[in-house]
Amino acid sequence: MNNLDIHYTPSPALTQLAKTFEAELLWDFLCSPENQIRMETATFLRKPALEPLSPYLREKFEFFRVESADKATFDRFKQLAGSMTKQVMKELGYELEKNSVTVLRGGVFKTASRYVPIK
Repeated sequence: MNNLDIHYTPSPALTQLAKTFEAELLWDFLCSPENQIRMETATFLRKPALEPLSPYLREKFEFFRVESADKATFDRFKQLAGSMTKQVMKELGYELEKNSVTVLRGGVFKTASRYVPIK
């Protein structure tokens, strides 16, 4: 499995944030083979795709540590991660099943989206 070679297309609300260097690093992180596997495994287990990534996001990105980032920045990057994950999962052959699924572990997300294979 390789890094996905796709370009992120942000929604209008996320366009400015998506142009930042931090957003590029986040996109590369989400497209990495190990995180593709984590997201697909979570999906197989009927969990939100972002749930297993929380500890890694907190470790790698300061803006995912609520104690060291301001709340507005923390919330915007969570939205960006969700938007990016939707595009990654689509590229991997999944579609949105349900929004706002409770995340049980990780400390970054309270809810996230769950995906199913495209039929």
